[in-house]
Amino acid sequence: MLNDMKKMYCEESDKFLYHYTKIDVLQHIFNDPNGVKVNLRFTDYHFLNDADEGIWFYNFLKNHKKDVVNIFEKENEREYCEFAIDNFLGYESYFYRLNEHYGKHYSFSLSEMKDSMQFWRQDYANENGVALRFNTELYKDKNNDLPYPVPELECVHYLGNDTMKQIFSEFIKIVTDEADLIKYKEEIDKDGEPIVDMQGASVLNRAPFWVIKNSVWKSEREWRLTKSVGALNRSVYNQEHEKSDFEQKFEVDEKCIPRYRMDIRNPFDEIILGPSFSDYYIDSVKVWLELHNYKDVDISKSLGHERRKI
Repeated sequence: MLNDMKKMYCEESDKFLYHYTKIDVLQHIFNDPNGVKVNLRFTDYHFLNDADEGIWFYNFLKNHKKDVVNIFEKENEREYCEFAIDNFLGYESYFYRLNEHYGKHYSFSLSEMKDSMQFWRQDYANENGVALRFNTELYKDKNNDLPYPVPELECVHYLGNDTMKQIFSEFIKIVTDEADLIKYKEEIDKDGEPIVDMQGASVLNRAPFWVIKNSVWKSEREWRLTKSVGALNRSVYNQEHEKSDFEQKFEVDEKCIPRYRMDIRNPFDEIILGPSFSDYYIDSVKVWLELHNYKDVDISKSLGHERRKI
């Protein structure tokens, strides 16, 4: 299903994406004395701004099962669809994944929106906010040989009734292909369980819950760097990677939010200063970056002010 979603909505990201944050966070990101690496803080997806992330997909099927079933014209396809959804809703595997017994999913948020007042008004950028321009080509070129798996760049999928038919295209294909082959639920095996092909429920269970949001958030046009980390002893894992030049570690921050930090080679080629900054900050941020050995980074001001090359 994830590959199918990408085919529908995420064939290719824009060359430039943007990470909105506060200016005092720059010291934590641009912290390499050699000016080569940046340190990114990934957030446990349970602690992001949509409290229903992950569970929203499950609730969508639960609350709109009839709409999904009615996509199909043939009676046997509708029966199979309903049975597959019921099996998915009643099966614990999705919640097992959602609770991440196998591992943890962390994300670093980006957006297609450049110099967006929608983001400047958010609490993480409404005072002294900046936007870091993430160059996707630089990211791919510079980070293909890290000592650990490179975080994947994924688009967020915004689900709603209007996108249902496209989002569920793989599921629809399975229902159409297999509806004539299944043995219906009135046929019971010796243990009292229905004899049925579970492929339909399996397709639904593969949904990438860490990049699914309600369509009310669609205006954010969000992408994420995502990192799936095995559920193992955090302190031991940190110790195993202490010898690497590239740091990665777990932490719980001052707001008690689980985070995952890791170094990558710098993919940011511009810093946009938010509306609250005067023009004088263009030169002061330029000097700050020079003192920290970061070069080839542009500085610009929100609302169309002139850029200055470092």
